Amino acid sequence: MNDELSIKELYEEAIEQAADFSLDDNQREVAEIHRYYAERLGVFLKISEAETVERIKELGQKNDRSKIDLSNEPETRLRLEVDRIIDGAIVFSEDEYQHLLEKLAEFHELMDSPLYDVLQQTAWQILQALHPQLDMYELEGLLMEDLQRTLGMAAESLR
Repeated sequence: MNDELSIKELYEEAIEQAADFSLDDNQREVAEIHRYYAERLGVFLKISEAETVERIKELGQKNDRSKIDLSNEPETRLRLEVDRIIDGAIVFSEDEYQHLLEKLAEFHELMDSPLYDVLQQTAWQILQALHPQLDMYELEGLLMEDLQRTLGMAAESLR
């Protein structure tokens, strides 16, 4: 029982380290080593490698979002959000689409920035994946409608 608890603690620590180091491009190799150890420890705990990798990814996304929230400058927050996209830390899902809509609304004043275009294009791609039956004009209308609604909700929350 005590050995299993120790292995579980080591497993959790390896997951946290893998997630933390994965956020820094210069530390990717270190992140891979921690991921490897987490996978091996997971075997003892009857946790699949896929589940371990998914937990690392989820924790990394959570940590990445926390890092983004800590920045005060809109340009910096926008760059961090785009870095998250470029690093492949997004999942094509309704939740991610809503998150991007919120970010598009938040950075609306930076809409002339090429970084803003990356957010908008990513939201567009997710929307296409979520609604493959819609044509381009319907998707464009839906994106604009969703963005207007999100902007309206953001404006109301400021009042």
